[in-house]
Amino acid sequence: MRRRRLTLTLLGVGCLATAATAQSRPLSNGTLRECYDAALPNDLRRVAGFISSDAADSAPAFVKPAELLLEIVGERVRASLGAKPGDLPIGEPMYTKDNVHGAIRVTLFRDGRMTAVVERDSLFANAPTDGLERVAKILRGAWDEGERVFWPEQEKGDSVKFRMGFWAAPPNRDGSPDTTHHRFAVAVFSIALPWIEHATVDDLPKPVYPDTPRSHNIQGTITMSFVVDTTGYALISTMHDVLPPGAPVPVGDMADYYREFVRAVAEAMPKGRFHAAMMAGCKFPQRVNLPFEFKLNTVR
Repeated sequence: MRRRRLTLTLLGVGCLATAATAQSRPLSNGTLRECYDAALPNDLRRVAGFISSDAADSAPAFVKPAELLLEIVGERVRASLGAKPGDLPIGEPMYTKDNVHGAIRVTLFRDGRMTAVVERDSLFANAPTDGLERVAKILRGAWDEGERVFWPEQEKGDSVKFRMGFWAAPPNRDGSPDTTHHRFAVAVFSIALPWIEHATVDDLPKPVYPDTPRSHNIQGTITMSFVVDTTGYALISTMHDVLPPGAPVPVGDMADYYREFVRAVAEAMPKGRFHAAMMAGCKFPQRVNLPFEFKLNTVR
């Protein structure tokens, strides 16, 4: 049976009022995990928490069935938290910032069987998984009670695998959610997470336009990926170019021009200055993707 997707309203944006983990002062610098763990109650902001799947990438034929499964599970998770239809309940204490990391590996079989196994997240490998285990149990219970999703006609195999997991847009310092979006996600509860500020550019020197591409009237945009460290500098050892999704790899003369653009950016980057990423007042290294345009009307 096709489920109707609910429209939910998140009420109240603020701090989580729970007991603090014993800590006298937050870290000034650390890894992302260290900053996350060091966050205090007044560093937390309440945002909508979702469940989503990676079916669009891992099992494209099962995008719609996976979305239906998310809606089935989402409805039951909200009900388990005592929510009325159309309400978004508070996730704590059953779902907290510490027990929702990882994924549920879902395997669907053509003969109607289903398995749901919790997998730990590499960054939070030692974190409790009882939040995910609870959702996996809800999924198994729904299946045992006869809930099913359709098997796409174009899928010829006997089984298919994809992941389900929690997702939330990281909160900004003022409590508003980050602009990060997910292709499809179902709201299940609100959850308090540490606020975050992403790395931003303070002073970025303009790369010198390479002579050969300029002389051949070649223009282009190069996207570079690199880690901004806690001091606000780009770690050159982490730098590499990134092609847009679906873009062909440059060949021939265009490959030579492309490499010259990449080299020009790499030579300029050591002079760049950035505002380091910060979580709850703790600076951490963050990878960023930054585009650089080479236009012929640019003053050298």
